[in-house]
Amino acid sequence: MPVKVRCECGAGISAPDAARGKVIKCRKCGEPVRVPKGNAGGDGQRPRRKKAARPRPTADDDDFFSALDLEGGEDQDVRICPKCATEVDEEDIECPNCGVDIETGMLSQKQKKKRKRKGPDIDLFPKVVWSDPKEFLKKNKSLAIRLILTFSFFATTFFVCLFMVADYCIPDVPICLECDKEFTDVGTNPSILAKFKCATCDEDRPWVKLPVILFWGFLTALSGGASMGCFWQLSTLVVQATMDEKDSLDRFNFDFFVGVALGYKILLWPLAVMGIVWIPIAAVIGLLVATGAITLGDSELQILAIVGGVFYVIPVWAFPVAMSHMSAKYTYRAYIPYDVFRFGLASMKGVCQWWLVTFVAMLPAIAVLVPLAIFHKRVYLEFGNALLKLVELCGIATEVDERGFMFSMAAAGFGIVLLIVSIAIVAVLLAFSAVFVMRATGLFSYYFQRDIGLGDRREENVPAGFWVRYLALMFDLLLVVIFIGIVWAGILGMSEMVLYLEMDDMVGTLNMVGKLISGLIPIVYFTFTESSPGRGTLGMNSLGIMITDMEGNSPIEKGAALTRLFGRLTLIISAFTMSKDPEKQTIHDKISKTRVIWRKLNV
Repeated sequence: MPVKVRCECGAGISAPDAARGKVIKCRKCGEPVRVPKGNAGGDGQRPRRKKAARPRPTADDDDFFSALDLEGGEDQDVRICPKCATEVDEEDIECPNCGVDIETGMLSQKQKKKRKRKGPDIDLFPKVVWSDPKEFLKKNKSLAIRLILTFSFFATTFFVCLFMVADYCIPDVPICLECDKEFTDVGTNPSILAKFKCATCDEDRPWVKLPVILFWGFLTALSGGASMGCFWQLSTLVVQATMDEKDSLDRFNFDFFVGVALGYKILLWPLAVMGIVWIPIAAVIGLLVATGAITLGDSELQILAIVGGVFYVIPVWAFPVAMSHMSAKYTYRAYIPYDVFRFGLASMKGVCQWWLVTFVAMLPAIAVLVPLAIFHKRVYLEFGNALLKLVELCGIATEVDERGFMFSMAAAGFGIVLLIVSIAIVAVLLAFSAVFVMRATGLFSYYFQRDIGLGDRREENVPAGFWVRYLALMFDLLLVVIFIGIVWAGILGMSEMVLYLEMDDMVGTLNMVGKLISGLIPIVYFTFTESSPGRGTLGMNSLGIMITDMEGNSPIEKGAALTRLFGRLTLIISAFTMSKDPEKQTIHDKISKTRVIWRKLNV
């Protein structure tokens, strides 16, 4: 390509590419001009501009100012931008202040695109998504080490509790808890809640201690959520640091309860996104089963499980979009299907690049975890065989009939050590790769923030739309289900107690009380939360929306809240009608003369 050079006389010369490193003749003044060498493809070097010789005024001139060239009064030693007059270097092609081309005074296509986006240039993402996470990991090795320790502890606790639930607390053969005699005619795969006729006691007896199962099950749920949540808690911190253009984190302090919440939040995320599909389907199937219209056998349950699995994985392709919003101040967009899919499509190029980086980074962990998942039964069997060999090396009998206290102590000790070592190896493979991916997620959030709606703002007193209200309702229904589950757990515990006290007549009464409380829970929850000083349910408060009357007064009356509750039976119809309403009112809003609005300035 031609080389632009300038003679000392000020004339510009376009020299051919073959003239690099040679001397050519200026067509204007005839003086020799040297062409810089550089590369044939262009090395980005620009010739330095030299100051042209100008006549200097003498001391004995009659008029000192007569020698000044006022038209050429520019300081030739300083190069400035023709648009904003900012001083620039000789090597600059574009002004670092306003971005215009120094020679033409016009914006380049790259600068025009950047100005139009009003944000980072997404074309830089493929260049930094491989190198920047590597440098980040080198500076933050301590994060990976802390992640290894945290995950190893909670994963070990999870598997120990799971063993207690699945193996230790459930006997291989159903045995009466009262007389230790084996039940007959129990069938295959009996439920842990089932009771069987004991030939010795001549009464229906349970075969599993339900309170013990509930205790270990609760610990299993907590430790499982924490083992997943430690990754997501660190991921949110890394994404936030990347958005703030930080290269390192001071430290990572794991919060147990936040970690448990994040672990189950990420696990339930696909269900929330696809809830608008599976909730109506589940409601129809449940109604048909309850009325006896259909019965679900093993084959039907397998088909439903396959369909449910398909619905579960559908939104996973847009996971980097959801993770970006989960790490933001307001996370509700990560659970709204409309936003997840439209933002995912808008940033499809970045999503594909993120998945490629994630797959390559996690390849060592995948190579270990996938075979473990496929052959988990074989792995569990070999783990048990290795444990028995270690116990046998200590001179302790391992036969079933000869096992005693020493065997139990030795097996527990060796088992925990083997489990910790195994999990630590997996944790090392996961942690370093995970920190790499977390930084890549942060870069995705930074460069695609405009495409995925991270900069959107909401103003207060503006009617809330369908999707955010749908998500708040899903959250509230989940809470109601949890409250009902807690009530029935208490009812089951009390039933076990009255059976132990041989007060069988109380079981029916307790079941009636459980049904009554279960029916009252949603009524009390929605009525009192919507009419409380919080001005909305817990789901609404978490998303920044609230309820007022038509004049903007809040909290609303309990009668209006109760009317809204029963008016929600028209929710499906409301979903189609509120989009055309200027106030975004549903049918139950209009019946109760209320409206749902945003309460925050930045949502």
